Amino acid sequence: MPAPIPALPLSPEAEAERTASETRAWIAEIEASEKAQRKWLVRARKIAKRFRNEDAAEDGKRRFAMLWSNTQTLHPAVYARPPEPVINRRFKDADPVGRAASEVLERATKYSVDKQDLDGVLRAVSLDYVLIARGQTWERYVPTFGPEVTPEIELQLKTTGEGPEQDEDEGGEPSYLDDEGNEYGADAVQFREDGAPFAPGEPYKPVIYEESITDYVNWEDFGHSVARTWDEVDMVWRRTYLTRKQLKKRFGEEIGTEVRLDWGPAKTNGSVEDDVTRKAAVYEVWCKAEKKVYWISKAYNKAPLDVRDDPLGLDGFFPCPRPVLGSTANDTLMPTPDYVYYQHQADEIDALTNKIEGLEKSLKVAGFYAAGDKNNLETLFKAPNSVMIPVQDWVSLREGGGVRGNIEWFPIEQVVAALQAMIQLRQQLITDVYQITGIADVMRGMGDPRATATAESLKGQWGTLRVRERQKEMQRFARDVIRIKGEVIAEKFDVDTLRAMSGLPLPTQAEKEQLQAQLAQVAQMAQMQAAQAAQAAQAGQMAGPMPGGPMMGPQGAPVAPGGPPGAPPAQMGHN
Repeated sequence: MPAPIPALPLSPEAEAERTASETRAWIAEIEASEKAQRKWLVRARKIAKRFRNEDAAEDGKRRFAMLWSNTQTLHPAVYARPPEPVINRRFKDADPVGRAASEVLERATKYSVDKQDLDGVLRAVSLDYVLIARGQTWERYVPTFGPEVTPEIELQLKTTGEGPEQDEDEGGEPSYLDDEGNEYGADAVQFREDGAPFAPGEPYKPVIYEESITDYVNWEDFGHSVARTWDEVDMVWRRTYLTRKQLKKRFGEEIGTEVRLDWGPAKTNGSVEDDVTRKAAVYEVWCKAEKKVYWISKAYNKAPLDVRDDPLGLDGFFPCPRPVLGSTANDTLMPTPDYVYYQHQADEIDALTNKIEGLEKSLKVAGFYAAGDKNNLETLFKAPNSVMIPVQDWVSLREGGGVRGNIEWFPIEQVVAALQAMIQLRQQLITDVYQITGIADVMRGMGDPRATATAESLKGQWGTLRVRERQKEMQRFARDVIRIKGEVIAEKFDVDTLRAMSGLPLPTQAEKEQLQAQLAQVAQMAQMQAAQAAQAAQAGQMAGPMPGGPMMGPQGAPVAPGGPPGAPPAQMGHN
């Protein structure tokens, strides 16, 4: 098989075009993902607007808060309290190291959960789950660096068998070696007060603290590759919004200055002040197939803003769990919000509520009387309660049949009947909504006082069946979040950070090296003892029988000289 022909290096122009082509391909991939969830996003925006009751503020119409009521009922039922990290070994073997590691990781994870207020993040996710049928988080590893330090590399004088070796090219000055065998000239060597030689290493900023932060991801700012199931997802992304200053700090002065700010208020006047309100939409794309992370801006298609290899090293690669999803089919990951299933009933309830308001306004006492009446009967309705009103012509009022005979009252019986019918119809529609959503009477704090405890228990058991499924899904999501957080802590955190977070006396690096040296010494001694025992056994096998005694067989019988083991002893005597 012929050897492959090495690829020729590309010119700078060709390399720039190749990079720009790859960036445009990623932008097309992101836009395909956004297009796949566009229908769901349009629905979600309308539902969120309805939940905030913004339509009532715009048109002034009276509406029944059906969506808000159902959401506020289901939200605390789906998520009630923050998760409690519990980290155990899969098998309860006699493994003290595994037990200690589980305890350290559990304590560190609990500290991270408490310090960050993960409860608030999961409450926001559960609200998205109940309201628009999808919620997501994003895990980040955030190290905190201290002041820059310069390490000191321990050196030893390079010697030969006769004495220090000197470099002829440097005028006979001695040379030095580090632990890895690298050689240093005299000009690169410094000396401490005690005369010990060392060489300054590469300056660096040490990590003084580490965090694993769980970010809430807004339902509009998350997406993934088009797939039917989560196992088929190859790429996930989240959208973040950075100011000009944040762009320069994160991606450098050149790129941060060139990226256009493409997100902001709908109306801008194009002035310089727009930089204060406008931001750049940056997509953080995690590709499982390539094990790489890309930072992409649609407003900058020359190259990715940044590219990094797998920064977390997670088993599932993605920094987010499988999103918590509402109603989905097996052929799509786009969920259907619950409000879609009872939207028509909610619209009818709103229409009836608006009509009921109009009838309530017309439901008042009104009547007609003769215009030439001198008794001024209109003062009867203007007077306060429990009052005596004088009448100028009492005789004519009595002869005319009193107040009843002088006033023709407006009939309100028809209005009351229509109002009662509408209220009854609205109540039936509300009951239909509860049947669709599965919200039982017990969950809403209502029940039949004549019902038995068994009947109420059965109603609660079967009425909350669908709610329990949502609780399980939210529990699964919280468990996955804790798993990712624990994996980040185990993979990335330093021993000093784990010691501070867990409060356990973990060994330092020097103590571990000392222990490893002791273990290596013990292993070497055991190996030497085993070799000595083997040599002694081999020497015993090579030695002959003891002089003055017969050779013994396997059963303790004497063996004749030259005879096989187990043979009868030779006859002694003369013929």
